[in-house]
Amino acid sequence: MARFVQETTARFVEENPAGTVAAMAADRPVDLVHLARQTLGNKDLEAEVLDLYQRQSVLLLSRIEGADDERTWREAAHALKGSSQGIGAVRVARCAAAVEAHSKERATAAGIAALMALSHAVTETNSYIRRLRAN
Repeated sequence: MARFVQETTARFVEENPAGTVAAMAADRPVDLVHLARQTLGNKDLEAEVLDLYQRQSVLLLSRIEGADDERTWREAAHALKGSSQGIGAVRVARCAAAVEAHSKERATAAGIAALMALSHAVTETNSYIRRLRAN
């Protein structure tokens, strides 16, 4: 399954070159330079923002996964995209944009693949944040 998610994500990047620049700007799941700019270098605020992001990303992913309608799917994906952009989680933001774009076809292979890629990106990013906060 991990290989499928990687291939799907790679295919998305190939099809969306504008997103590639943002993805290449940060090798890590969170662009720490962007985060520092957003928090004006305040480490306590950074920690609070990252903690809030972890909780919100899990909640929003759960909403998307349980969405019974297009609107709920789209709005939760949009919210996750925005909060991810805010902290510099460019991979999650890119995957959330793909999920948002597939709101009308969420039960198709493309919608499911986009959701799987998003789930993987959220898991990877939150794991990175946990490791970062532990240090």
